Amino acid sequence: MKLPGLFSRQSSSSLSIKEEVFDQGIAVSRYFFSIVALICLHGASLEYLRDNSLLLSLDLITVLFCGLALGASFLKISVFNKRVWIILILATIMLIEVETQFHDNEFRFSEPEMWVLNPVILLLIGFFLPAKPSLFIAFVSMTTAYYLGRAAIISPEDFRERGIWVVFADMTAINGFSILLNRWWFYYRYDSIRKSRLLQERVGQERESVFRDIHDHIGARIMDLRKFAEKLQNSSEWNASSAKDLESLVGQISLGIRTSISLWEDSKLLSEDVWMALRVILLKRYEFFQRKIGFEREGDSIFGLAEEDREDFLGIITELSSNDLKYGKDKSIWGMDTGSETSIRIYLRTGSKYDLKTAKEGSGKKTILQRAKNIGALWSESFEKGIYIGELTLPLSRGRSVGKIE
Repeated sequence: MKLPGLFSRQSSSSLSIKEEVFDQGIAVSRYFFSIVALICLHGASLEYLRDNSLLLSLDLITVLFCGLALGASFLKISVFNKRVWIILILATIMLIEVETQFHDNEFRFSEPEMWVLNPVILLLIGFFLPAKPSLFIAFVSMTTAYYLGRAAIISPEDFRERGIWVVFADMTAINGFSILLNRWWFYYRYDSIRKSRLLQERVGQERESVFRDIHDHIGARIMDLRKFAEKLQNSSEWNASSAKDLESLVGQISLGIRTSISLWEDSKLLSEDVWMALRVILLKRYEFFQRKIGFEREGDSIFGLAEEDREDFLGIITELSSNDLKYGKDKSIWGMDTGSETSIRIYLRTGSKYDLKTAKEGSGKKTILQRAKNIGALWSESFEKGIYIGELTLPLSRGRSVGKIE
């Protein structure tokens, strides 16, 4: 088994997340090595009183390696190099612990003093090991293989008298549980960090979007207001016309702020429920122009629109409703059909003075067609007996199913 395979470097966005998981493990390992060092110091004092120089030396060597691991965790070196040091030291400590058990002839393996420390250490390593679960499996396999090899060279009499079979029975359960624990804990932390970063990115994107919309709607007006203020500062005249101009500029800025906030809210709602967003957007527009509007729906699926398609979708609805408010008459019916398994259909049915046969194709229709193409949708319209019907068919792949109406 080669080290480059165990500590593989990846040039992807997931690498930084894994590095953060590994860095968390390195930070926690400081507590682990401190505790193990204290336990081994206590063990060394007992071995000194028992006058067992071999076990005393093994305990002191473990304390030395724990100190080296603690020092490596605080060094200003890369996470990769820290991981190499810590994992190698962990392997050495585990092997020393096995040797300590086999050289301690005072206790049987069936007694807790002999077997309890090894699984506890292995479980703690499973919690913080700064490596992927695959390496932890290799780590456990190495420890088990060393145990089996060490037990194979002792005499059958010692094997029976010291009850080494107890360790093998215990090892099977502990090893399986520690592998499952390590895998669950690794991917739990990985997923938590990934979700946290996605949330931070989304918050940053939303903030930039709001600032951009505000700049687009009121940036030029604020510049006009500044120039107007400079003009007044250099002039001694102040009259009714100046006051009216100032009032107009302030009103345009206020309208721009309300528009940008409204657009942001509409876009946010489209990601959660297209049908709810449609009703909110259209009710505001039609009530402002005192036009009657009704809604009808087929199907009970709740559909959220993909972020990259919201701007074009809003543009289509805005253009279509503007045409209806300009040419339409009587009551307008907006509907949505989510009964299909592959697409959703959004339509407008209204009385209209607009005649498709005699009217020329304007920029509004071209805009709708282009925006529909951008979001992979199909657009169609018809006019018969004074009734205009416009339909937008959007594939489900452009969004996500949020649930069903309860």
